[in-house]
Amino acid sequence: MNRTFTDFKRDFYSRFNDAAIFDSGDINLLKVILDGLKVDYASRGGFRCFVFYPLWTYQFVLFLKRILARLKGKSSEGLLSALKKHAEREFLVIDSSARVVRDENGKAYSVYFQRIIGALGREKTTYFVESPAIPGLDHDFARQDFEAYFTTRALDKQDKRLREDLLGAFTRLKSLGIFTVNELVNIRMAIELFFNNYRTWKGILSCIRPRKVYFDNHYHREGCLLAMRKARVETIELQHGLIAPEDIFYLFPETVRPVKGRALFADRILVYGEYWKNRLLAGVEYSEEQISIIGYYHFSMPDKRAEAQLAELKNGKKVILVTTQTFMHGYYTQFVAWLAEDNAQKGYDYWIWVKIHPNEKPEHYSTLAALPNVKLVDFQLESLFRFTDIHISVYSTTLYDALRFNMLNFALYVEQYGDYVNSVVGSGIAALLNWKQNPIESAPHSKTIHGSIQEMYYADFDARVLFKN
Repeated sequence: MNRTFTDFKRDFYSRFNDAAIFDSGDINLLKVILDGLKVDYASRGGFRCFVFYPLWTYQFVLFLKRILARLKGKSSEGLLSALKKHAEREFLVIDSSARVVRDENGKAYSVYFQRIIGALGREKTTYFVESPAIPGLDHDFARQDFEAYFTTRALDKQDKRLREDLLGAFTRLKSLGIFTVNELVNIRMAIELFFNNYRTWKGILSCIRPRKVYFDNHYHREGCLLAMRKARVETIELQHGLIAPEDIFYLFPETVRPVKGRALFADRILVYGEYWKNRLLAGVEYSEEQISIIGYYHFSMPDKRAEAQLAELKNGKKVILVTTQTFMHGYYTQFVAWLAEDNAQKGYDYWIWVKIHPNEKPEHYSTLAALPNVKLVDFQLESLFRFTDIHISVYSTTLYDALRFNMLNFALYVEQYGDYVNSVVGSGIAALLNWKQNPIESAPHSKTIHGSIQEMYYADFDARVLFKN
């Protein structure tokens, strides 16, 4: 049986009493180690960890990569020249999400950062995306376009010192005997990624001098945070989804308090509402002074064409909307297939619309497309919610997003994620839906949530906190 996130945390923190075992020079690698263990890079094919080679071998590998890039005619001179033109811009935004909405002309708008950049001032902001360039999105640069150049440059004195500290920390952790061989492989990979990410952002920051940087999650971003810290750039995290006691990268236990200043968290975090602030205060990573309420800052726009299409698609029927989550397609496809058959047998005249997570492959859900009462839909959530009667997910943030609309909300119980599901249900924003339980039959016993309770979760957008010192 797969472990829950609670099991993962319990097992991890039971292995040590002092988080200082993860110290590496003047930083602490606790979050880097968690990254390796949680993501499990080895199970995804892994990669070679050059940073662990002897120094002269590693430097020779970097040299060969530089030569190979030149032979292939790859040059970053144009990009670097363009980047340097942003040297005086006050703000930096890093968008790791692929979530955009488009207008009728195909122009893309970032769900998470459109309003943020508007408040900061476009002409004052350098806008990076982590993923490949998104067509139609008004961003300045893609981080990965700089990675090959900056991570293959010759090591300077600072790089060599950091690398030496990292290798020393790994050797010490290995000697403790608290990690398995496979876990050590994943830790090595996490350290490799951390070092390369640090060097990429260090290189970028040698060309620009922002005063503040805004981004959507502090975890998996430790190398970037170290580069920002060394460049004295204030780091500000924006809540981008659910924060739960079961989270691996939020609500850290007391064991972490003595090292949190070295463990590469953001300087500040901006949250949706009072509810999330109170949740964060149950952990040690952010103090009350570091948490501000920005409200619901997401960008949306009326999509009249989409809503006309949805009205036609709905055709007078009621709608059950299922919003999926990454790496969970097996559960969702199984449940939707059962629900479709159960509805048909009982004569329930409902559509089941399945909204696939943007980071999932649609082919994972192809078997559902043949079912007569199921539709795979690719519209923005706000449009879908306006036509939804019943909403189902496992523990997705969409369960909280749905609070702003009058519908019935259900959290589907999946044992592997049972701790998350129980937390969502315990918060009062969704009713529990057990496996092979039809939500239509549970609907009379459920209720919608609105008014002041919604305000606890999502306050009005307040751009002033972006500039708070």
